Amino acid sequence: MASVGRRSPWLSKYDESPRAGLEPGTWLSRPITFDEPDRDEAVATLLCVYKTLPNDATGAYLDYVADATGAARRGERPVGGLWMTWDMLREMRAAGMVIGGHTVNHPVLARLSPEAQCEEISGCAQRIADELGEPMRYFSYPIGQQDSFDRHSQECLRRIGVRFAFSYYGGYQRFEEWDALDMRRIPVERYMDVEWVGAIVTLPALFGTAR
Repeated sequence: MASVGRRSPWLSKYDESPRAGLEPGTWLSRPITFDEPDRDEAVATLLCVYKTLPNDATGAYLDYVADATGAARRGERPVGGLWMTWDMLREMRAAGMVIGGHTVNHPVLARLSPEAQCEEISGCAQRIADELGEPMRYFSYPIGQQDSFDRHSQECLRRIGVRFAFSYYGGYQRFEEWDALDMRRIPVERYMDVEWVGAIVTLPALFGTAR
């Protein structure tokens, strides 16, 4: 539910920058070029830096990028049709979709104290219960890499009754190593073509049945 109906760190205008790029400095180890065909790579690089930062440094980094690019950040106002709303989620649920949680503010959980992790997770569960009238049984870890959640994250999820929690670092699982609170998902990104996607959904099945 992170950022449902309100501004998110990801909803910015950085990719609209009028400048040609950024020079290395406090936040960047190498220059970044915005001109095509490098613009998508530049945006991905800036996001990667964000994902490595301690939680209390992310605001300063976003402000730096806003100032350095000359593109500014989105305002605090509701984002309307640009972002998902609770009414949209209610419509999706009525059509048969399952709604899960994603924290309140989209932090990297493992970089928070155990108490702060539980606040993010339980606050998300409570909001889903309030808005949709049902418990949170499914959860997706923000960022979803192996180092972005820990045993404290999983203990909190278990206590509030989450059945399945999904990571995002790829791979496959056999039944003998089953972990319902680390369900590995295969990333599908916009740069992948049909053949690439076909390969990544086929190969895990081959390895999973190998003896």
